[in-house]
Amino acid sequence: MSHRDPFTITDSAGVKIPCRQWQASDPKSAIVFVHGIQSHSGWFDEACCFLSERGHTCYGFDRRGAGISEQPRGYIDSYRTWIEELTTVLQFAESESEGRPVHLLSWCFGAKVALGYLLSTRENSLASAIFLCPGIKTKTQLRWRQMLRVLVGSKSPDATPMETPISDEMFTDVPEYLEFIHNDPHSLRKATPALYFQIFLLDRFLRKSSNKITLPLLFMLAGQDQIADNEYAVKFYAEACSQVKRLISYANVRHSLFFSTERQRVMDDLCLWLDHKEQ
Repeated sequence: MSHRDPFTITDSAGVKIPCRQWQASDPKSAIVFVHGIQSHSGWFDEACCFLSERGHTCYGFDRRGAGISEQPRGYIDSYRTWIEELTTVLQFAESESEGRPVHLLSWCFGAKVALGYLLSTRENSLASAIFLCPGIKTKTQLRWRQMLRVLVGSKSPDATPMETPISDEMFTDVPEYLEFIHNDPHSLRKATPALYFQIFLLDRFLRKSSNKITLPLLFMLAGQDQIADNEYAVKFYAEACSQVKRLISYANVRHSLFFSTERQRVMDDLCLWLDHKEQ
């Protein structure tokens, strides 16, 4: 396994996308990771090191305005930009995979972007879609005063950013990971009204999308999730038209499966899915 330092690829608009790659020495497949609203691709480092050692080359990228992106912090002009970014990274991963299977793995808010991609792309060659604690619908909501600010500042990149309605303790109760989150200088803790408005538009685009999903599907849920709405996720999973699908729940885990006491079981279950898809 080799860990490439952060590098950039350029999208169709000429914007640089910060990326990370964890290269397997004898790759069986590739996995593209899509991070959540507060996090960035660095949060996947431990998991990707493990997966690359098991033969799966991993790719992560920092969403525009998040992580180490050089674009305006916590701002997006259109939700379609997120989809275009993901498309660019997937094309890069596919170009390097030399015909090997490519899987799409999304976590939390990243599930919205992954679904947006799947609905926007008539044809794709993905081996499967994997959703970890998918925030297709969330329990965390803006207060009504914040919603008014979103409406007023929905077009402006200069509007005062607002706190995200998430606390660090919602992610994990494991001290070492909680300390990492507390001290992470690249976490996105505030976002512009424009970003929240684009999330609203993306949610509207994704309505009634479950029965349009047909590729192999793995859902992995946290039983103590205070962010993602598990009831909605289970309903979405049940309505998906995928002929091959699996749902796994981890009863005593908070929102981040990779930052939990069950992380080894999570990784083993993930590898079982990936290895089966390559047979």
